[in-house]
Amino acid sequence: MKDLRWRAALVLAVFVVALVYLLPTLGKELPEWWVKFFPDKKINLGLDLQGGMHLVLEVETDKAVENTVERLAQEMKSELGT
Repeated sequence: MKDLRWRAALVLAVFVVALVYLLPTLGKELPEWWVKFFPDKKINLGLDLQGGMHLVLEVETDKAVENTVERLAQEMKSELGT
């Protein structure tokens, strides 16, 4: 039972610390008493969270077809034993 209380207290402490660091991000202005005791900087969002990143993946079809044909040719040669 003692171990369970210790774990619950640890989880609660981590939750409270995370909430303290998250609150400046949620509101526009913080009360003056908050700034004196707690962090007032917002969490910096990366490009992926800001929506500033666009990633396009493309397959080089000519090369993919060529590799597939070569692989099939090698498999056929090994099957035929030549």
